[in-house]
Amino acid sequence: QLECIKLMTRIFAELLSIVKDVGKNLANYIADLMEKCKVQKILLYCISSSVNYFTSPQCYTYSDEILVFNDPESSRLYAEAYQIELLNLLLAVIKLEHEIMIQRNDERFNEGIKNVLSSNSPTRPAPENKRIYKYIPNQLVSQQPMFLSSMLSALASEKLKHIHKNWTDMITSCLTCLPLNNLTNIVISIIHQLCANLDRLTRRDRIIYNQCTDYIVAQLEAITVLSHYCLLDSSQQISLANVFNASNNMTSPATNSGQIINSIVNVFLSSSLLNVNQAKTSHQEVAKNAILSHLPRIIITIATLWETSISEFRHVKHQLLEFLSPISLHYGTNFLTAISVAWYERSNESGGSTASSASTNGSDSAEIEGDFFDVMAKSLPQACDNQRLLVKLISGIRIMSVDSFIQTMHQVIKSPPQIYQPPVGLNLEVSALELLFYYLKSVAQTQFSDCWSSLYALLKDCLSLQIPAQFVALSILNEFVQRCPNIPFSDKKDVRDLHDVTSRLVEAISNVAGSCLEQTTWLRRNLSVKEEFSSIESTKDGLLMPSNQHYSIQAQSILAAILAPLLDVAFSSQEKDKVTTIVTGVMYNIVPYLKTHTAKNIPTFHACSNLLASLSTYQYTRKAWRKDALDLLLDATFFQFDSRCLPYWKTILDSLMTCDTTTFRDLMNRLPLAQTGTLNIFTSKEQEYEQRALLLKRLAFVIFCSEVDQYHKYMPEIQEQLANSLRLPQVVPLIQSAVFLCFRVLLLRMSADHVTSLWPIIIAEMVQVFLSIEQELMTDTEEFSQHIRMLSGLDTAWVTNTNNGLYSYGHPHWRMVQLETAKLLELGCVLPATILPHFQMYRWAFVSSQNEHYLKLGSYDDSKSVAFIPHVTRISQLMDFRYTSHSPKPQTNKGSHIMLSCQAINTLQDLYSFFSTLSMRWPSHISYTADTEKDTKACLDEVERVLALDFLERMPQTK
Repeated sequence: QLECIKLMTRIFAELLSIVKDVGKNLANYIADLMEKCKVQKILLYCISSSVNYFTSPQCYTYSDEILVFNDPESSRLYAEAYQIELLNLLLAVIKLEHEIMIQRNDERFNEGIKNVLSSNSPTRPAPENKRIYKYIPNQLVSQQPMFLSSMLSALASEKLKHIHKNWTDMITSCLTCLPLNNLTNIVISIIHQLCANLDRLTRRDRIIYNQCTDYIVAQLEAITVLSHYCLLDSSQQISLANVFNASNNMTSPATNSGQIINSIVNVFLSSSLLNVNQAKTSHQEVAKNAILSHLPRIIITIATLWETSISEFRHVKHQLLEFLSPISLHYGTNFLTAISVAWYERSNESGGSTASSASTNGSDSAEIEGDFFDVMAKSLPQACDNQRLLVKLISGIRIMSVDSFIQTMHQVIKSPPQIYQPPVGLNLEVSALELLFYYLKSVAQTQFSDCWSSLYALLKDCLSLQIPAQFVALSILNEFVQRCPNIPFSDKKDVRDLHDVTSRLVEAISNVAGSCLEQTTWLRRNLSVKEEFSSIESTKDGLLMPSNQHYSIQAQSILAAILAPLLDVAFSSQEKDKVTTIVTGVMYNIVPYLKTHTAKNIPTFHACSNLLASLSTYQYTRKAWRKDALDLLLDATFFQFDSRCLPYWKTILDSLMTCDTTTFRDLMNRLPLAQTGTLNIFTSKEQEYEQRALLLKRLAFVIFCSEVDQYHKYMPEIQEQLANSLRLPQVVPLIQSAVFLCFRVLLLRMSADHVTSLWPIIIAEMVQVFLSIEQELMTDTEEFSQHIRMLSGLDTAWVTNTNNGLYSYGHPHWRMVQLETAKLLELGCVLPATILPHFQMYRWAFVSSQNEHYLKLGSYDDSKSVAFIPHVTRISQLMDFRYTSHSPKPQTNKGSHIMLSCQAINTLQDLYSFFSTLSMRWPSHISYTADTEKDTKACLDEVERVLALDFLERMPQTK
């Protein structure tokens, strides 16, 4: 059999040269003879059965296996050699058929030309479940469906893996003989199968490199030859191959793919007829468009192979670059489009996109917060490791400069090429810009010098793109501005262009940030947050897409991350006045969010607070946000926000008060109340008291946001204001609790020398509160509990009425005074004596030392008792007596310095554990470690954390 096949191969090869010389008459005779002998039909069925022999599932019984073992004729001893010789014969027949058709000017050949000239060839790979294994009469071998089906079955079989190279050599050798109307379909189908083979190989956990590298190189060579044959002409292939080899100084053990294709084309060029030459251009164009539309699929396979360790082998990497370099040079737009598609698919594999990631806006606030912080983490373009490998692949080709890369990417965004079966949800603009962003991050700063004009044109066109693309565009601009060595530009036109695109991009994203706002009045520009809005909208195709409001939080987060540093570098010191205009526009869109204190608005409040904090660190922006920040501070609902916003507002208020001396003075001047007896017809006494308590709390927060001793020169005035607040005609618990909060802040933010004169006031007020607690504990009445129970059924006016008795010790505001006093005492107990030395002189009045033992409960009237019992001990004993059925065991939290971390109490019993523990242990309920400095720092950090939370107020519950 093998010898017969070899003989027939030799005969057909000789006939090929004879037909070329003799011409049409011999061609007609040979064609008739082959048809009568059914050469093509028999050959195709032999090929098909040979492939089926390896690919069909074999279910042998034990007896069958014995027969197969003892019958060498049915074994696979010669099956592979038989198939290889059949492939050689098939190649010879295809070449001979092609030459005969040319010599005879066969209608089937002309029909193929007309099909190419009139319509496009199929561009879909042949599906496996629709492969045809039936011979069709009067068709060329290469036009037979079973020809392609047999090839795909053989290439898909792992059992034939070691002879795949013979199959690929056969198909690459007969490329010029393939009919024009079938070329595209054959090439696309085979390339897809070769990519699937490589994908299957790279997915395996263990690769035997010495057995795999040759196979990978062979598959890559086949993909290279098939792709380049359709994409490049012979001059491009040879010139590029020479440039590539010269630039890389590398030699491949395999034959250069450009030379292979050139040889294939030139073998038949001399005998081609005029009509072939006329059809060549159209035929190449159809095949080229098909290959380019399927390029993303090929690039994904190449990129996957690039990231494996096997790509480190020299000849594998050389073959990868030999495939990529010509395509990136001559078809840069399609190449970068394919990379962008691969970028998107890899972002989905890693669990989410970046700029286009979404956050739902449901009714559940906890769900909103979870989505929000996920969006916050992805506000700037993010890339997983697999995506970063795509950037390394582009950098490894080294054909495009940064400027040409930006120009090519501009073409991708402006006129995207056709993509075969794009992934669901693909936003090519966003993926391309994200790829550009990370590519710019990977290149050296020196390469930014000559690319501004191209980048400006790209960014200017991004203004008309979708919202996610604008987000990435602003990130790209910031990356360029921060790293370009030529900034500030010397050319005034470049400076104008930079300012123009910066202001327009910021304005566009600022408008997106304010997309959840609506105008409440017709005449005045007064914006407020929409109560309800939809996060999705329908398109013309019926698809649900994110609306502008959907991107509001993301826009705020992006501005918070990059706006301030971008403006600082883009505008020189002589042009900072332009920054004020830009920031004013941004503030117009974010202040309404900061005025809205609801659970649903937590995400936007957090993002806008972050944005304002970043802007406030630059003094030249102060004019744009100073008034708004001060108004927000003085708002009655200012402290109704999430604790995660505290660091931002500490930065904002520190910048607000530090940059000039007038702002803090203005806040101080708001505190004094009218001391005259005149009646104010606009406000009541209760409103004035509430306003004073509000201002005291904000004064305390401003001082808390400052550095140590930053406001020490104002201490006399601050002390005077606190003293005046305590000397009101009647005791106002709301003001008194605010004063105690100020005491705690001052003890932390002022050094000991500056609070010396404050201690007598602190001690006197603490003693008064503790005496009132003792009096309440010794009073056996239900009056206080009745007041508390009645509160739920009363309106606000009755609660704040001074004649209703609720300014007594059972009032909720008085409970806050008791809690603040206890926290102030705890502060004095837990802080070291080096920080609060003056308290050590007064501590005996409140807590006892561990060596002192006082009389038990009921001995106060004994004339032989100790002269004085500390307040904490007395209160603890009274609580033991009052709450006998609820006596708690003193407990300490290991590693914690503070016991009172709550923000409110309902009854005195909530303080039982605190007084009980403090009466038993001094100086604190924790044991200091050997590392005193470290422990002191940990103690201060915990005290500040608890104190910061004490400023916050409960947000109103939304229905």
